Amino acid sequence: MNTNGEKTTEKKSSLFAYIQNFFKDEPCDLDGKRDKSYLIWTFLLPFSFMLLIYAFDTVFPFGDRSVLILDLNGQYVGFYAALRDWVWGDGSMLYSFARSLGGEMMGIYAYYIASPLSYIVALFPENMMTEALFFIFVLKAGLSGLTFGIYLHRNRLAEARETIIFSTVYALTAYAVVMQHNSMWIDNLILLPLVTLGIEQLVKYRRFILFVVSLSLAVLSNFYIGYMMCIYVAVYFFFYSFAYTKEQTNPLGEKQHFFRSLMRTGLYSAVAVGMAAIIILTVMYSLGFGKNEFSVPDFSAYIRFTPIEVFAKMLVGSYDTVEPEGLPFVYCGTLTLLLVPLYFCNRKFALREKIANAVLIAFFYFSFSVNTLDILWHGGQAPNWLNYRYSFMFCFILLIIAARALTRLKDVPRNAILSTGVMLTAITVLTAATGLSYFPWLSALIALVLILLLSLLIYVWRTLPARRALFSTLLALVVLCEAGVSGFYHLSMLHMDVGATSRNSYLEYHNTTGVTVDWVKQYDTSFYRMETTRHRTTNDVMELGYRGVTNSTSTLNHKVITFLARMGLLSTSHWSEYKGSTFALDSLLGIRYVITDTYRSPGEYYEEAHTNRNNSVYKNPYALPIAFAVSKDINGFTFPHADPLGQINGLVSAMIGTEQKLYLPLQITSTDYENLEYNDIYVSADKCNYAELLSNIYAENREAYDSGNAEGLPTEA
Repeated sequence: MNTNGEKTTEKKSSLFAYIQNFFKDEPCDLDGKRDKSYLIWTFLLPFSFMLLIYAFDTVFPFGDRSVLILDLNGQYVGFYAALRDWVWGDGSMLYSFARSLGGEMMGIYAYYIASPLSYIVALFPENMMTEALFFIFVLKAGLSGLTFGIYLHRNRLAEARETIIFSTVYALTAYAVVMQHNSMWIDNLILLPLVTLGIEQLVKYRRFILFVVSLSLAVLSNFYIGYMMCIYVAVYFFFYSFAYTKEQTNPLGEKQHFFRSLMRTGLYSAVAVGMAAIIILTVMYSLGFGKNEFSVPDFSAYIRFTPIEVFAKMLVGSYDTVEPEGLPFVYCGTLTLLLVPLYFCNRKFALREKIANAVLIAFFYFSFSVNTLDILWHGGQAPNWLNYRYSFMFCFILLIIAARALTRLKDVPRNAILSTGVMLTAITVLTAATGLSYFPWLSALIALVLILLLSLLIYVWRTLPARRALFSTLLALVVLCEAGVSGFYHLSMLHMDVGATSRNSYLEYHNTTGVTVDWVKQYDTSFYRMETTRHRTTNDVMELGYRGVTNSTSTLNHKVITFLARMGLLSTSHWSEYKGSTFALDSLLGIRYVITDTYRSPGEYYEEAHTNRNNSVYKNPYALPIAFAVSKDINGFTFPHADPLGQINGLVSAMIGTEQKLYLPLQITSTDYENLEYNDIYVSADKCNYAELLSNIYAENREAYDSGNAEGLPTEA
């Protein structure tokens, strides 16, 4: 073979060897072999446990309940539907008229559905969206366990059985179960072990591929949690550099190692972020439309909770809420609570390593408890529900420490095991005695039984080496059972906390209103907007794939929402809904068709176009096109009126160039507030009524109007 041929063969051989030994401990040992086959169980067990948890919770196909809760039901499912339409060639990820009056879509994509696993929804039929999401959640549980297992295996932190145990616990932590409906966050849970492994390889061996790829995926899948991951990278780099000796962190003998590894980490972090620039720049552009004005965070430094309150959240059977007052979800197994103190009791671990781990634990605790630090973790914005969105990192650190402690359990004094069990028992009793609503005595009793049982198993394992295999198996059974039961408990409590949408209710809307929407699309293939008088959620427009004004997204357009509110629609905060419209407004916005389930016309000027057993379709023959000529008087129009109908009068006058009075104010002769939402006369906040009959005026219209949607709005669009 010629020289060129030999070189080519050598390159192929080296590349193949590198791929084969990607997770090897030695940087250049291409001949070493370690059995990795057991790692499949680090995927299969969490996958199976999550499947069983859903089965016991009667989620379809095991019952009628769906995975749709909170924002997954109200927002994300519509975005997944839009993604599926785009993949199949019917839609766009650049711009869509399915959000309020139309707007960019890349911000929504980057904010909610940029995970590569989101594309799985395109593999399912359109009417199986809930099943597609169900599969994604179960798959992500399996992948979380797998990557954690890879980390333990790569660093030889545990034997095969223990690796499987801790991987399953990691995939079923309280955060992993409770937050999984925010599916875009869970990718970072999956990637955290790989990012950590990448940092270690970069520091020790100057390897950068794993770090760059995993960190860029973390930012690409969700910029928000990806931002938190970048903070973690900085924190973990300093922790790792100071926790271990030069022989451990610098096996290649690099000169000026700390400085150079710091520069490497900074450089390759920038490369990873640069690879995700398409997401970052898209989000920055999208947030410029008003998200940054959504709330005014309080940066004052105060302590949010006591140590005993957060300790309760680390015990089995503890769930408070995902509402704004909720505490961090940091439960990661009773075994972890026992092993972390034993790690610090083990004299075989270097003092500097234990100090570094103690500082790291304290750092995360104070990040939770000190308001200023927590706001900084969340990008300078107070989270709207679902607090402490980075708490999975704390669980990861504790589980790594626990795995190290279990591996070196033989070096722990036996009395330390008993002392730890007694200490945890006392603290648990004290916690229950404080009367915390989310940690009742029944939960305390279960926690105490587990502490006693696991302490006994650990003690016997440490004391009787000959029986270690037996008690290791018993320990695995207890821990895995606890992980599964606690996962079911957290999911059940989440449903009790915020409710869950039934699969039938989701399908019923699609099989009624969705069918009617499809009829309209086939009946009229031109460009127009349509709306419905009945909504399942504020993202029905995107779910069913038509052009409308109803929409909800955190990547809000403040000017559009303000405009719709001024015009009288129920529009506030980060969402808008087709409630409170008038014939004139429908015509201005180009709403040509209105679907109603009452078989009643929205107004006298609408024409009936179609009726089926569920809905009627009414056509507005005066709906304007998307673009039309108006008078130059529209320049400088500033919405001077205090009420929506006055705004419409002013806007139409400016568009035509002459004063128009589509709606006339009448003097009040008497006022009746009983059953206000169904009165034929709409009474405004300034005590003027109007002869306009507004159909289907709901109670929330009254509430939104009184809260300031019409009065006191800015004068500029």
